Amino acid sequence: MPTMIPRTNRIPKVMTATALLSATALAACGGGSGSSPVAGGGDDGAAPNVPVTVATNVSGAPGTAQFYTASLNSPASSSLTTGTNEGIAYDATATLVQAGDNADTTDGFTGLRYFLFPNAASRAGGSFSAAVDRQIDLSGGTFAGKGIEIIDSLGRIIVANNGDSRIDVFSTTAGPGASALTEFTPLAAPPWDVEYDANNDRLYVAVTDGTLAIYDDFSTNIDTAATAPSRVLTPVDDMGVQVSANLHGIGVRSGTTAAVIVSDVGAITSGAGAGDDGALFRINDDGVIDGNVPPSGYYMVAGDQTQLGNPVDLTISGTNVIVAEKTNDLMLSFNNFTTVSGVANIAPDFQRAVTKPESVTLTNFGTSLPADNTDLTTAASTVYVTSNPAPQAPLDVFVAPGTDNATVTFLNAADLSAAGDFDANEGAGTEMDFRSTENIQIDAAGNAYISFDTANQTGAANTGIAVINLIGTRAGGADELTSTDRDIRGDNSELVSPKGVEIVQRSGLMLIADVGGNAIRAYSLQAGMGDGFVPLFSTTEVGSGSVWDIDYDPASDTLFAAGTMGELLVYANYLANAGDVTPTATRLNSDAMATSNLHGIAHVGGGTVIASDVGDAANAEDGLVYIVSNATTTPTVNATISGPADTPFGNPVDLGFDGTAMFLADKSNNVVYRYDGILSVTADGSLEADAMATVTAPESVALVR
Repeated sequence: MPTMIPRTNRIPKVMTATALLSATALAACGGGSGSSPVAGGGDDGAAPNVPVTVATNVSGAPGTAQFYTASLNSPASSSLTTGTNEGIAYDATATLVQAGDNADTTDGFTGLRYFLFPNAASRAGGSFSAAVDRQIDLSGGTFAGKGIEIIDSLGRIIVANNGDSRIDVFSTTAGPGASALTEFTPLAAPPWDVEYDANNDRLYVAVTDGTLAIYDDFSTNIDTAATAPSRVLTPVDDMGVQVSANLHGIGVRSGTTAAVIVSDVGAITSGAGAGDDGALFRINDDGVIDGNVPPSGYYMVAGDQTQLGNPVDLTISGTNVIVAEKTNDLMLSFNNFTTVSGVANIAPDFQRAVTKPESVTLTNFGTSLPADNTDLTTAASTVYVTSNPAPQAPLDVFVAPGTDNATVTFLNAADLSAAGDFDANEGAGTEMDFRSTENIQIDAAGNAYISFDTANQTGAANTGIAVINLIGTRAGGADELTSTDRDIRGDNSELVSPKGVEIVQRSGLMLIADVGGNAIRAYSLQAGMGDGFVPLFSTTEVGSGSVWDIDYDPASDTLFAAGTMGELLVYANYLANAGDVTPTATRLNSDAMATSNLHGIAHVGGGTVIASDVGDAANAEDGLVYIVSNATTTPTVNATISGPADTPFGNPVDLGFDGTAMFLADKSNNVVYRYDGILSVTADGSLEADAMATVTAPESVALVR
């Protein structure tokens, strides 16, 4: 490998005329200086107009995340004491994930922390909370996580493990006690940051020996521990001497030829941490280049005008590069960086004083999330169905994984044809090697949340929520890989017999209908197993019986619940009052019906609700579906559907609605139905389904786009 040289001698020794002209032009439009926010004279003339999150790492103090919710040009709107100190990133569910390496924080945390983060205001002035957040504690070894990248499509977190000189891969849904799913072949030197280019399926790694490691076809090899870089790039001058020293931050602007931006904190031997020995490189990767990269192959910003001393991290917004400059306590913006070429000593276009910034990322709060999957207004693509046949085996009788009690069946929504299945048992030889799946819902990232209990046992030790990583990609697979999925249960959960699950993604909550506990309980979507699994609040006003299923309407802050005594329960201003609400209760069944027991419920907009009634659980022909208008004011049953004429509904335990079609699970008849145009039905009586599928004792349905 070429010999590294001091920063002051690292400007390439030969510059083309074009590069020189570009450098001169860039120097002429450089920005301001000083310790307060200053806009320079670049094309944009200000910080990029995007919200950013900055992690700080002050020695001897707990780490913080600061939120610039308008843009870097505005003062920090709030902060969160994370108690950890390294790279940060958001996932598709607006969860903020941060790595820690035990170096500088007061609590000495090593591992990964997942922070529930629907918005900045919700956590302003707060800190890590076991009831709201979760963590993977990796202390006791050599793990030292630096930069991280979250690949939502793969359900994975990629970590630059500086302590072991390698890349580690973790699950986005893993719980406490998990370990890396994959540990790649060690690199030639410790890595500092990682960035994934989804369009080209490449992982880029900034390595502290000044090289850029590239893993081509990354998704294909993500589970292969022996994976080594496909290519390694080294910026050199025209004499072949390496001009990079210690790469740290990295970002990618994708394209046929990707623009890869990396920061360099300088050579350790020439004073890493000096106020002006840092640099930025832009390297154009066509997917073929390898080895030494000459000056014609990169653009470099370095010198005393740049304010780059220890640029530890960066992120890209459009054509602008936002840099965390740790030594000089600054956040910097170099505008139009991805569109220029040459070598230059220029001032940043914008800077803001921030004490010891360690990592920066574009902010993704919950307001940008799509509607919850229980609030679909476009046709569903897939239906997930849990099975729960009876009788259940005693807890001490071993039942091998693969039994119907824990099967999740995949159906194509268009015709209810089979699309695969998944075994949701925890695994043979564990205390939960047999369990009964209840209700299922899918979050914004495609992870499943399934309520369960164990055989006929009840109580907190035997009930909980199984979180299954990207269930739709795992047909033919099985739970429970402890490093991939997690069970949420614990003695403090207060759960007795959980049924309906409702995900309120933008609030970071899962609401559980605890039929045995006569309550509705709210938990963090990031809850982990153990003492931290506690309800954030509980609703104990549940009508004259209990509740089996729930559906939340975010537009009106209203919760709709199916009461087991035949009551439609409506809770107005539900989250605004943290569940401390007395519902209105309306009995839906006719007086002639001997038994009424509402189970499935879906609010379909405009105050209209669809609810199912299993009637007498022992009667396979007395089930009904109600279509109810004006549910929040004067509920009126517009129609009742009793099922196909030749097969009346028996126990219609759950239903879902995608804006047009209703999907219904009839447990006693082992059938899942699809009814199109269900809201146009006005007459009572039997109605033939538009599609149907045989599924063993279907307990619950969940829809996804």
